[in-house]
Amino acid sequence: MATTAGQEYTLTYDAAARALAGETGDVLEVIIANAINSTPFTTQTPTTITNAEFNAFTLTFTAPSASTGIVFLNNSPSSDSSGTVDVSNVSLTAVPEPATRGLLAVGGLGLLLIGRQTSDLVIRMDF
Repeated sequence: MATTAGQEYTLTYDAAARALAGETGDVLEVIIANAINSTPFTTQTPTTITNAEFNAFTLTFTAPSASTGIVFLNNSPSSDSSGTVDVSNVSLTAVPEPATRGLLAVGGLGLLLIGRQTSDLVIRMDF
């Protein structure tokens, strides 16, 4: 996946388990890796997914290169050979830098002040 080195990103996804009767759930591990040399640099703590309903998850990371790989791994114990983990609604978004957030805040404040001034303005017309 194309990314910008040094840029912070948020990965969001939904996950659900399809465990058979008697199983406690499946373990999902998300690995973010440098796609050029497959070196992992961020790993989300493995999460045990216990039900078939989709739950939302997020992971924030800083991309180390212009190409980033994302791996969803069913890391369940080897004794659990039948369960699966379903992943859906995967989205990767760049997190705005603090300076960008500050500019957006100042712009929003300016719009609020302009809106307030125009609502206080009373136009009176006498004929």
